[in-house]
Amino acid sequence: MDKYLEDHLEEASQHVDQVGYLTFDYFLKVYRTALIWNRITFAKKKAELIAKRRDALKKNESEKYHKIIQLILDIDEACLQDVVEEILKFIGMTDKQFNDSLSFHFDDPNKIDKIKEVREEAEIDNGEGLPPD
Repeated sequence: MDKYLEDHLEEASQHVDQVGYLTFDYFLKVYRTALIWNRITFAKKKAELIAKRRDALKKNESEKYHKIIQLILDIDEACLQDVVEEILKFIGMTDKQFNDSLSFHFDDPNKIDKIKEVREEAEIDNGEGLPPD
């Protein structure tokens, strides 16, 4: 992840508007990076949990099935938080500064389509995190 951050992100102070929010383009870069690395970091554990979830479904163990779904959501959220913390440390930004920028951009209806597009793009595995050939 460190190499990816070095290649794709700069220090946040270069991308802050007059109010102190991340510029929208830079926010999207940080957001995309967090989603990509969350997907990569969580992939192995998610696959294990999905296999257990499918097994519970086959065995008609509804309660276990639902607990696994919740566990997947909880671990995914915790993983994303860990990834975001690492990224914020790299770009020199506090959690509060980032969350303020996130709220600012997410609250703008004119930006929602672009944010959704970035989220969808981040779900596609383009080989990020693989060692170079």
